[in-house]
Amino acid sequence: MSEVSYEQFLPEVLQFVKNVPEFVAVNAIRNSCIEFCQETRYIQQHLDPMAGIAKTGTYDLEANDGTYKIADIIECWYGEQFLVPRSIEQLTQIYRTTNWNTLDGNPYYYYRPSSQELRLVPYPKVTEADKIKALVALKPSRASTTVKEEIFERFLEDIASGARARLYNTPNQPYYDARAALEYTKRFNDVMADVRTQVNKGLTRASVQIEFQRLV
Repeated sequence: MSEVSYEQFLPEVLQFVKNVPEFVAVNAIRNSCIEFCQETRYIQQHLDPMAGIAKTGTYDLEANDGTYKIADIIECWYGEQFLVPRSIEQLTQIYRTTNWNTLDGNPYYYYRPSSQELRLVPYPKVTEADKIKALVALKPSRASTTVKEEIFERFLEDIASGARARLYNTPNQPYYDARAALEYTKRFNDVMADVRTQVNKGLTRASVQIEFQRLV
């Protein structure tokens, strides 16, 4: 799937938000694309398999395309073992009499110490290649200049609504409009909620590298 520059969204924004500098509008478009992908999990990708390293519990998560960041983990496996997501509080309850931070063995659980990290519990006892496999949702990075073409083709007006909401909600600017900001924020949030619901209904373990959830 090819990429589309944020500038291609501009006609749907500039004609409605007068006197806004183009670079400000592009930034609003980028931020709307990031929020849309974060909240809907629309762009999904199987990460390249990672090795499990003996005595190592924490692993960096990196998208196969460096212009994207990990928005969420859809599912994760260690070899053939499905890994169950758990919070630190839940892990403490599961291992009530043991310090789970020091356990090694076959990983059964994971949590995320940060948005771009994965922590296996227990951590691997031996080093094995290609053991950690994850299906993740992606979002554009803050430094990105493009987004997947599918976002442009299917959600152009919705992304523009999100960008307009951000611009209208900028105090001390000639385009500030509190009422319009509320209206377009609601439009954008309603679309994201609807897309997220449809994505959740359609999640599958497809083997393609990049996959977009098809909306029916």
